[in-house]
Amino acid sequence: MHLKSIELVGFKSFANRSRLDLEQGMTAIVGPNGCGKSNLLDAVRWILGEQSAKTLRGSKMEDFIFNGTDTRKPLPMAEASLTFADCENVLGTEYNELTVTRRVFRSGEGVYMINKTPCRLKDVQRLFMDTGIGTSSYSIMEQGRMDQILSSKPEERRAIFEEASGITKFKTDRMEAIRKLEQTETNLLRLTDVIREVKRQIGSLQRQAGKARRYKTLRDELRTIDIHATRCRVVALDENITSQQAQITSVADQLEAAQADIANLVEKNSRLRHSLSEIEREIESLMDRRVAAASKLDRTKDLIQINTERIDESRRTSEQYKCEMERLTVQAEQQRQSLAQMQESLATATHQREAMAKTLEEKLAEQAAHQNAVDELKETTAVRRSESVDLESALSNLHNELLQLDASRRTQVIRRERLTAEQMN
Repeated sequence: MHLKSIELVGFKSFANRSRLDLEQGMTAIVGPNGCGKSNLLDAVRWILGEQSAKTLRGSKMEDFIFNGTDTRKPLPMAEASLTFADCENVLGTEYNELTVTRRVFRSGEGVYMINKTPCRLKDVQRLFMDTGIGTSSYSIMEQGRMDQILSSKPEERRAIFEEASGITKFKTDRMEAIRKLEQTETNLLRLTDVIREVKRQIGSLQRQAGKARRYKTLRDELRTIDIHATRCRVVALDENITSQQAQITSVADQLEAAQADIANLVEKNSRLRHSLSEIEREIESLMDRRVAAASKLDRTKDLIQINTERIDESRRTSEQYKCEMERLTVQAEQQRQSLAQMQESLATATHQREAMAKTLEEKLAEQAAHQNAVDELKETTAVRRSESVDLESALSNLHNELLQLDASRRTQVIRRERLTAEQMN
């Protein structure tokens, strides 16, 4: 088996895809400082799984990606591949050529591939065990590596000798087998604990199973009882619905009767409103008559005032006319006859006054009847007929006018006396 080629793209200073073919018999790569010889060694170690960035002369894996120059942009990833030839016997594979590739991105994600097939780092390390090819094997010796080996601890030098003797793979298998045995013993202990816990829970689970069986039996019985109770409730609900429908029919009949009563009450209310309107018109007529009477009373008062003044004047001059009493005796006799006629007129006027008083009493009776009707209407239409207060006020005014008419009657008596006195004069 020999290393056939190294292919780099975006790894450190290799911005472009570069391929280095290593022919058999090639023993060294030479070149001036800065041409990339160390980067080739770093690429080999990096492909073989080196995880320490400081060992590869960097601080983190992203430092191995080409960072760009003044004329070129940075690349998004770095990739390096090693191709081995005649490796089927040494590596134990079915391929004559084997290509191992490692790729890393700026996001920190990385991938290993063997013949373009993604794999694990463990697969790469196991592939090269006991071949002398590895990140810490004797086949890769950089500057200062010999001094480091000579000054290192015996355990570290022993690892190199084991790698050279070809027992590393077996030792690794042994360590992995021991680790698996320890893990198996741990699993057996856990299994023993689980078995012990399961045995402890068997009794509880049996009791729970008995409870579950009883629960199932009781649940079936409860379901049967529930179905029977539900059927009974459905029958009761059907009967209740029938009863409610009968009640609804009865209530509907009562509602129709109530609506008929309301229609009758509305009609009766309309008639009462009509009657009230007639009463109001009659009251307005009485108020008009009251106004006329008040006007007549005012005129009568004016006449009384004038006649009173005349009476006073007549009394003052009565002494002067004593001398003329005899002379006027004959005239007085005539005046007496006139007085008799006036008395007859007075009697007629008195009779008329009594008729008017009787008429007034009838009107008062009618007023009382009207007041009773108004009170009844107020009881039935208390909210709608608030104007009844005005009617009461008008009735009170009418009563006052009646009092004024009585005063007018007294004034007419005085006037009659004055007229009598004037006739005597």
